[in-house]
Amino acid sequence: MADFSLSKLRFFLAADAIIIQGLQTENASFSACWRIVLNLRKEKIMRKIHSVFLSLFLLACLLLAGCAPQADFDIRGEWDYTMTSDDGNTYDAGTITFSGQPAQGTYLQFNFYQIEYDGGYTVNGADLELTGHETWQGTITDANSMSGSWSHEDGATGVFSATRK
Repeated sequence: MADFSLSKLRFFLAADAIIIQGLQTENASFSACWRIVLNLRKEKIMRKIHSVFLSLFLLACLLLAGCAPQADFDIRGEWDYTMTSDDGNTYDAGTITFSGQPAQGTYLQFNFYQIEYDGGYTVNGADLELTGHETWQGTITDANSMSGSWSHEDGATGVFSATRK
């Protein structure tokens, strides 16, 4: 449909140039009338082209909205977690509370050292990622458990597991 409108526009633009060129020797008022007619045609075609592009843009927006990350599980709420370092020792443990939307939000982490951390999370399907002073990447196994790997800004790394309270 857009190609059809563009070809019409090209035709009318070419016709406009030919008519104006031929009418330069004719009566000036006749030439002015043709210019008005041709300009009206161009405006109508341009409105159609604009309408087509606007429709395509809105369709693309709707399609992209459907591609937004979707969470298979709603992790919002309070969880107990344990972080084990690569050497097998417990690095940290405590509670982590997720709030926001199922696919993204914020977390508040309170560890056994009584230190509070916060950051953001995203869930795409069953994949989980936390960002903040630590980065967690894991999988939500079911509605009540998750596990994966973590890395701390100080360079420490390991694995984590968490269960819903």
